[in-house]
Amino acid sequence: MNESLVQWTLLNNLDYLSDALNFKIAVKRGEQVSTDFGRIDFILEDIKRNQLIVELETLLEEKAKIDYCFDQVLNYKNVNFVKNTEYCMIYAIEAEKNIRQKIDSFGLANDVLVRTYSLNEVKNLYTSTVDRLSLSFGLALPKPSNYTICYLRWLNKILKPFYDYSKEILNSKELAKYFTSPQTTNFRCYLRLALDFEMIEARNDLIVLTQNGKDYIANFNPDIDLASNLWCMELGLVDRIKSSLSYDRVFLTPLGIEINNIFSLDLQIKKSKLNLNFKYLE
Repeated sequence: MNESLVQWTLLNNLDYLSDALNFKIAVKRGEQVSTDFGRIDFILEDIKRNQLIVELETLLEEKAKIDYCFDQVLNYKNVNFVKNTEYCMIYAIEAEKNIRQKIDSFGLANDVLVRTYSLNEVKNLYTSTVDRLSLSFGLALPKPSNYTICYLRWLNKILKPFYDYSKEILNSKELAKYFTSPQTTNFRCYLRLALDFEMIEARNDLIVLTQNGKDYIANFNPDIDLASNLWCMELGLVDRIKSSLSYDRVFLTPLGIEINNIFSLDLQIKKSKLNLNFKYLE
C-alpha cells in the first residue's frame, strides 16, 4: 500500500489518526503544503489551536529513504504557522526492529514526536472507507461511455478545435484533434451531442460552427479546460478516493449530486421537447 493511499485513508478517519498520533484532532489545516523547506504531508490542529506538522512514512526499508525522511523532518522545524507547533513523524509499525530503534533515537535527539500506525489496519480501514463513502457520501461516476445522459461540459472537447484553429469551418480530421480518430464511436458520440445542441452543423464533408457554437466559443475559458475540471473540486462538487490504479476514483458530493440532478433534469426536458435520441449506435 503506497504512501498516498495511506495518507488518504488516515485523513478520512480522523478518530483512528488521533489515537495513532495521541493528538486530539479538531481540524486538518493543510495537506501537501508547499514551503521553502519542503512539502509537508499534512498539518493538524486541536481545539486549543496547537498544531502538529506531520511527516508520514510507510515501512522505510531503504537507508537512503530513512536519511531523506530525517532531513525532511529537520527542515520542517523551520516552519510554523502558529506559536504552539510540534513536529511528528509517523510510520508503519510493521517496519523492521532496527529501523524502529533508529527512528526512536532520531526523535529523542531532535525533539521530534515519533508515532506509529498499523499498515494492516489501514488496509482494512481503506476498504471500509471506500464502502462507507460509496453509501453515504455520493455516487461513483462511471466511465463516460456508461452514461445515458450527456453533459454540457462534454462540448468543451468537441468544440475546442474551433478555438484552437480560430476557424468557423473544420474538416473531420481537424475536429477530431482531441480524439484518436474521427471514425471512433467516442468521437461520433461527442459529434452527435454537439449537433443535437445545435452548436455545429454538417455541410457536405465539413463541420460549420452555428451561432450557438460561436457564442459558446466566445465564452470559452481554456484555463478551465486545461485544469482538467479541478474547479469541480474547488467548488465542492466532487471529491476523490485514492486508489492503487493509475487514476483516482471520483465521487459526487451531496452538492454535486444536486447540481447533477438539475442539469440532468434540464437535459431530459430538452430531449423530450425535441424528441432527440442521445444513445448513439455505431
